[in-house]
Amino acid sequence: MGIVRRQSIKKTIVSFIGVLVGTVSVLKIYPLEFEIYGRAQFIIATAGLIIPFATLGISRLTVRYFPDFEDDNSSHHGFLGFLLLFTTSSFLVFVLFLSIFESSFLAALEHLGIKSDNFLENRNVILIISLVLVFNSILAMHASNFKRVVVPEIFNNLFVKLGLPVLVLLYYLRYIGVLEFNYLYALVYILAMFGLIGYLMYLKQFSLMVDLKYIRGTMFRDMIEYGLFNTLSSIGYLLSFRIDSVMIGSMLDLVSVGHYNFYSYIVNTVAVPFLALTSIAGPLIAQNFKKNDLDNAAKIYRQSSETLFIVGLGILGVVLISLESLLSITGKLDILWPFRYCFIFLGLGQLINVTTGVNEPIISYSKYYKFNLYAMAFLSVMNLILNYFLIPRLGILGAAIATATSLAAYNILKSVFIYQKFKILPLTKVHFKVLLISIGSFCIAALIPSIENRYLDIFVHSGVYALVFSLSMISFKISEDITELWLSIRKIFF
Repeated sequence: MGIVRRQSIKKTIVSFIGVLVGTVSVLKIYPLEFEIYGRAQFIIATAGLIIPFATLGISRLTVRYFPDFEDDNSSHHGFLGFLLLFTTSSFLVFVLFLSIFESSFLAALEHLGIKSDNFLENRNVILIISLVLVFNSILAMHASNFKRVVVPEIFNNLFVKLGLPVLVLLYYLRYIGVLEFNYLYALVYILAMFGLIGYLMYLKQFSLMVDLKYIRGTMFRDMIEYGLFNTLSSIGYLLSFRIDSVMIGSMLDLVSVGHYNFYSYIVNTVAVPFLALTSIAGPLIAQNFKKNDLDNAAKIYRQSSETLFIVGLGILGVVLISLESLLSITGKLDILWPFRYCFIFLGLGQLINVTTGVNEPIISYSKYYKFNLYAMAFLSVMNLILNYFLIPRLGILGAAIATATSLAAYNILKSVFIYQKFKILPLTKVHFKVLLISIGSFCIAALIPSIENRYLDIFVHSGVYALVFSLSMISFKISEDITELWLSIRKIFF
């Protein structure tokens, strides 16, 4: 876990800088223009829905098949060039079919309860961002093959989180209109793409060479089959976990999308360490399966689950104990407080998601990768039905309940499957101890009376929870990873 820990910590630091920027934006900037913020979230969510159909799961090949292409040359038998060429070709074919069958596509959207007018109004920018997102994913994942995840995180995460609030402010000050906002939003992702290309060139790992001879035969068929199955799995994932913003925007309004994504953004800070860990653990797990080293994969699975559960409960507790004060400093307490239970449900769903650790790459990079499709087929239908019935009745709370239920069911199902096939479970006695400590820390912090100054109230209540929780983790040596991290910090500063 050494390299996983080091790279994960570095990426997490960068990610939390992004969280800090995003938090300021969520609390102070986005409430100024919830509608334009909701538009941005609708665009990115719809782009995410298009990607699996337009690119046939090609980005998922980047880590899975790199060990088969790797050599001493920077071209690696034209691996990166092939991925980018295939992505571009499949996307152009998708755009052609979309143009030919546009009326049928729009009718399908209407049938799903998605207003076609919203799509048509933002179609060009949605398509541009869809293609660039896939390029950025491939480039970042290719960098992770060389154990480089920090700089890609700067471009894919921090840079975007700096760009969006600037655009919202420009719109709020009336320097730009909706059309300019849309295309400048796309430009942010395009600039991030060029940053990733430049970084790979710096690593001497960027090559557009394509060696079609190397991938002919059985390997090519396997890659296509793997890509197609992951396409279907990705569609299921998006229908399960990303359809909420699209359906809220279509069944309610863009302002509601802004309210929902306000809470969703706060909750997603729980996933920051999870994304950092999986980005570096994924290539290692792929290598472990290639070497048939199940013991090391199991170790990564358990330790990642323990660490992520600790961090997840820590973050949720810090936010929950001061939620009312956090909402107060936005100046929109009266608007956002009625939807506070969205945070509870989304938080529980995300906690289960991170607690199951790296179960997704374990399945995806094993011979059982097809299971993801079967699980997703059921869950996507379940989530669509839940959203369809709950959003009109409960508003954005209904979407939160549907998303949380889908996240929980999906990850529990995957964990059971992994146990059946590999006889390993992510849960240990550590999880029970951490839960008790978290409850105790929350109760201690909750005993402190409210303070009129909201900033001071946040500092005191969240600070007490974080202090008691952290000291308990260190004193009782609950987690090997957390203990080693503390020892490293102590050597540096003490």
